Amino acid sequence: MTPRGVAEKEEETETGVAAAPVLEARQLVRTFGPVVAVDDVSFTLAPGEFLTVFGPNGAGKTTLLRMLGGGLAPTRGEVRIGGDRLDPRTSGWWHRLGVLSHPVSYT
Repeated sequence: MTPRGVAEKEEETETGVAAAPVLEARQLVRTFGPVVAVDDVSFTLAPGEFLTVFGPNGAGKTTLLRMLGGGLAPTRGEVRIGGDRLDPRTSGWWHRLGVLSHPVSYT
C-alpha cells in the first residue's frame, strides 16, 4: 500500500508523455556528529500531489525541509526537483522551489 501523497509511478501529461516527478527525495540522511537527524528518507511526489510532514519535537522535520529546500546539504542521498538534481552550490535552482522560511513568533 502506498501512503497518500506518495506516487507509485510517473503520471502522464496531456500529450501522453510521462511527467517527471515534481519532487524526489532519495535515501536522504543527515547527521550532526554522532546524531542521526534524518535517516534514509525517500519519497516521490507527482504533479498535483502534496506531502505533510509531522512528528514530535526533535524528529528531524525541520532538517528534512531544509534539505528539500536546498538550505542544508544531506550527508548522503539526493533531492531532485522536476527530475534535476538539486545542487545549492549552483545558481538558478531556487526560483523553481517556492520555499519560504521564516521564524515563528508565539507572542
